[in-house]
Amino acid sequence: MKQQDIEKILRPILEELIDNHKLSPLEARDCIDRKLWHVTDDYMHERYTVVSFDSPMGSDSEWFLRDEYGLIAEWDGVLGTRGTTVLYLPKEMKIDTEEGVTGIFNALAKISNNEELEDLFDKDSKITIELN
Repeated sequence: MKQQDIEKILRPILEELIDNHKLSPLEARDCIDRKLWHVTDDYMHERYTVVSFDSPMGSDSEWFLRDEYGLIAEWDGVLGTRGTTVLYLPKEMKIDTEEGVTGIFNALAKISNNEELEDLFDKDSKITIELN
């Protein structure tokens, strides 16, 4: 989808919020932003198993999972700390246990012989799986 297509969808919504609901342009932007985050979050939880963990790789864990393995991942935290890495795995993979998640990464490590993957988790990593 092109940027112009997105603007064609969003412009009337923005104008509706400003003209008919009497929001300021900044309030309207914040309203759209919050709703977009909410809708995207719902969409992700419907279609993906959400796995969060703290990684010794810190912010590098996001690009590593995304760029090296094509996975959907994001990281949140203060640079230089472990922070929280969130990984979205398609529900078709039927991963619903910590062992299932670590099993995937162990399999990736064997397939790729990538020693860096071993740095993704350590004995202090806490893995949380959100089941819906």
